[in-house]
Amino acid sequence: MPTIRVDRTASTYGLLRRLKVLVDGRKVASVWVGRSVEVEVTPGVHEIAVQMDWAKTPPLRVDCASDSSPLVMDVHDPGAAGQVPILNVILSFFGVRSAFYGLTLRDSPDPESSVG
Repeated sequence: MPTIRVDRTASTYGLLRRLKVLVDGRKVASVWVGRSVEVEVTPGVHEIAVQMDWAKTPPLRVDCASDSSPLVMDVHDPGAAGQVPILNVILSFFGVRSAFYGLTLRDSPDPESSVG
């Protein structure tokens, strides 16, 4: 069965909070800062997102083959790449969801597979 792994980089933002991992809009796991989580999915196309409270990434569409290696995704917390966390909190109240967390498919040749 195909596997998706979500890696959450070490960060001080949300240190005591877990991120929900969503597959096709349903919570399937939670991941702490500096940890990874693996979930099995059925073969086919799935939408993956992460969420903390109201802050949610736009879904990332991935095609999971039954015989493929695990798909690895990286979560980018606010504060990475010079982002200002409080600004992201304010923007998230106005529906700018992708400004809060980013979700990227690791080692993907397709630039469309990156969200955030």
